[in-house]
Amino acid sequence: MALDAAVGPWATPQQTLRATLADCTYFRTWAGAANQAAALAKIHNFDTPEPADDADAHALSYLQTLRPIAVVFTEPQQGLVLTNDSGGASFGYHARGNLVLCFENDITSDQAANLPELDRTIQNAIGRIVQSGDTDNPGLLELAGQAGYLATREVAFYGWFRNDVTEASAAGDYYRVYLDIAWGR
Repeated sequence: MALDAAVGPWATPQQTLRATLADCTYFRTWAGAANQAAALAKIHNFDTPEPADDADAHALSYLQTLRPIAVVFTEPQQGLVLTNDSGGASFGYHARGNLVLCFENDITSDQAANLPELDRTIQNAIGRIVQSGDTDNPGLLELAGQAGYLATREVAFYGWFRNDVTEASAAGDYYRVYLDIAWGR
């Protein structure tokens, strides 16, 4: 089901982060996406999509077809703040807030056998997505100052987390990385 167009200070930044992430070279590499449209199909608002055929959304086969994915949602505590800029009869407000960006991908058996190497692989991949250091292959922070992209103020990494391996038979062996993206001024 297609979403309504994003409007206003709450929905627009979330949609803008999706578009910014889709234009990050290393996100496309990580997600196996050849272009922006394919990358956008790997970036979901709020949650993972339900299967089109009414199959079990938590079935291992379905989850593995989705991964790698990213999910964007508004941070529940300070997700949107509107601050008065001026006084008088014509108040102006500026928006700022925090979005959560979650990356999720499968862990192969080779990766599971060498967790220090998996740790480095995840750090390198997500680190380049955030800041590539290469304006020809931009990350989120290289795009942040450009028109049409999210005005990212700060990125906080919360590490990566592996799912409970006792549940791997149901959901697969996978990791998640959570970032808090502060935007606006």
